[in-house]
Amino acid sequence: MDTILIIDTLSEQVNGCGMFIQPRPTNNLSILIKHLPIDNWHGTSTTNSKTKIDYQSLFTITKSPKPKQLEFSFSFKGFYSSNDSIIGELQTDTVEFNSRKIWNYYLIKHSYPERIKIELMFQKFTGQKKKD
Repeated sequence: MDTILIIDTLSEQVNGCGMFIQPRPTNNLSILIKHLPIDNWHGTSTTNSKTKIDYQSLFTITKSPKPKQLEFSFSFKGFYSSNDSIIGELQTDTVEFNSRKIWNYYLIKHSYPERIKIELMFQKFTGQKKKD
């Protein structure tokens, strides 16, 4: 069982023009999390001699006006998924976790399934988890 703490919501507007080397204009909304008790899934950045912690974004919605596009992305530890326009596949069956039943949920697939296979092979041959 994993424990997370929601640190912040980040709303960002990128005013690019989408031309050569310029990013396209987008609006981003992210939920930033901290893993508890130990957070091995964050990064740091330094600007003007000030270092800050860049927490993992659990869920991000990116909206681009040109072309009209909506993207959803999920990150949790080593899992990453990015989907255009739809969150995932709606599942109507019932699953049970720790005596709790969940139904009408979305199945979100990993955007890089080959990374999962490499991780499982590493665990099989070494008996330990790969360090990132």
